[in-house]
Amino acid sequence: MFIHNLKYTVKILFKNKVLIFWMFAFPIILGIFFHMAFENIEKDEALQVFDIAVIDNKEYQNQTIYQETFKELSDKKIRISYFIFIL
Repeated sequence: MFIHNLKYTVKILFKNKVLIFWMFAFPIILGIFFHMAFENIEKDEALQVFDIAVIDNKEYQNQTIYQETFKELSDKKIRISYFIFIL
């Protein structure tokens, strides 16, 4: 009985041209567009490391949170370093 119902459901499906588009063509087209949009997402999002500079003045001396953060980051084995300019 299942095969009988499946056979006639498929016949009805192929008679309706709009259903053929929405069932087969639209998902394929949508998949192609998503593939084109997101195929280089990992290549474009590479981390770019850059150097920073800190001016060692009165305001910097008052902000201990910045001093601790820069010291902690520069102590890591990651390639992070910072420069202090004294005015």
